Amino acid sequence: MAIDPTTLAAFKSAILRADAIDKENKKLQADFKARSTKLVAAVKEKDGPLTELLREQLGTSVDKAEDCLSDIEKFLRVDIAHIQRDKDFAESKSGQIEKLVGVVSAAQSSLTRQFELAKQIDASAEKMLKAQATGKARPCASRPSSSASSPGAARSCLR
Repeated sequence: MAIDPTTLAAFKSAILRADAIDKENKKLQADFKARSTKLVAAVKEKDGPLTELLREQLGTSVDKAEDCLSDIEKFLRVDIAHIQRDKDFAESKSGQIEKLVGVVSAAQSSLTRQFELAKQIDASAEKMLKAQATGKARPCASRPSSSASSPGAARSCLR
């Protein structure tokens, strides 16, 4: 039996899309790790302005992750579903299809974990910023370590 050209095209598209999703996920994970680490440190240091900036940047990372999750949904709903309709082709390529789905499923799981962690970090940042706004936590105006050791810098942090 001849291979349906649209099935073959969907299979090729699935290979390319799975590869693109995997690469994008790796890039997003590295970006998220860097940004979230900086944000956690800024919150710990009670650095309000930096926390606000990094929250915005983390939000951009989350938006990109949402785009990647949309690509994953399209991969599963369109590409894989189309391939599965051709039972003979799907059977002959089952190992490759499983591998593609596995790569994309792993990306989906890591992005989902990233969302959960982003929510926790953002809640912590928001709590710190609200505390500063109500006067419960005062940011130190003299953050640079070179001036922080001077007596004047220490006093400015205690006011």
